[in-house]
Amino acid sequence: MMRAGLTRLVNAYRWRQRFYGQAWKTRRYPRVLITAPVWALLMKRVTIIWSTTISIRVNQHGWGRPPGGRWHRTFPLIVLLLVGCSSPTAPTPPVVVTPPVVVAPPVVAPPVVTPNPLLSDPRFSLSFYRQFVRNVYEEPRNLQPLRRQTEAPRIYLRTIDEAGAAIDVNTLNQTAAAIEQTAGQLTGVFGVAGIDRGTSTREGQRGWITVRWASESSAYCGFAVYGGDVMTLYPKTPGCRCTGGPAVRLKTVRHELGHVLGFYHTDSPTDLMFQGGSACDINPSARELFHARIAYSRPIGSLDP
Repeated sequence: MMRAGLTRLVNAYRWRQRFYGQAWKTRRYPRVLITAPVWALLMKRVTIIWSTTISIRVNQHGWGRPPGGRWHRTFPLIVLLLVGCSSPTAPTPPVVVTPPVVVAPPVVAPPVVTPNPLLSDPRFSLSFYRQFVRNVYEEPRNLQPLRRQTEAPRIYLRTIDEAGAAIDVNTLNQTAAAIEQTAGQLTGVFGVAGIDRGTSTREGQRGWITVRWASESSAYCGFAVYGGDVMTLYPKTPGCRCTGGPAVRLKTVRHELGHVLGFYHTDSPTDLMFQGGSACDINPSARELFHARIAYSRPIGSLDP
């Protein structure tokens, strides 16, 4: 392309000399200086992308129309359209591909696990913990995750049974005292936030445990949901009351409260959570109190410590 452009330029110049003769070199006609483009072509610094020859009319007085209004001679002018600043034969510079920046993921330090000093105590027994907290005694193939209360509960003690009959004051007073004492013993963290009495209910309300009185007899003296919010006592069931005591013996009250606090049946008659027995009242055993503290120091849903 560059050679073709130079050839056109030389041919146009020769044709101009033949047509005008030596008049081209006189000062009658303006000189068209193409020194810069020619120098650029010789130095191979530009690339010709288009060229043509046009004719412009010039009079002897200059570029404008003469006084008489007539034009004199014309001469061709080569127009070159030049672009670029490098030789077409120059090697194409290599394409530098910048590798992607790989950002290393942040280093996350493992959580610091503080060992529970109770687990190194010689009183700790994993087999009893599984009975007391995970129900292995009654369902050895279906161990349960830890269930417990998350805060000091408020107790709502109903003063009537499900049929509307009033509960005697002695039964209400002894039941309230047993609940308050046992809650503090078994949690080891908090007791109860308060005890209210009335004929309504607080079932389904967060932070409340409702104590209900059944109006009919049953095969047992009490019932409660593990880690739940309701415990039901059955004063009409034969054998659930001790002579001179409340309508339902205090052992049953403490036992059912233990279920609500998240504990299961155990294998020893000396334990509060042992199912059965005819004792009128009993307190939690030493091993129950110790393992209850462990349970209430661990998160809900955890398994073996």
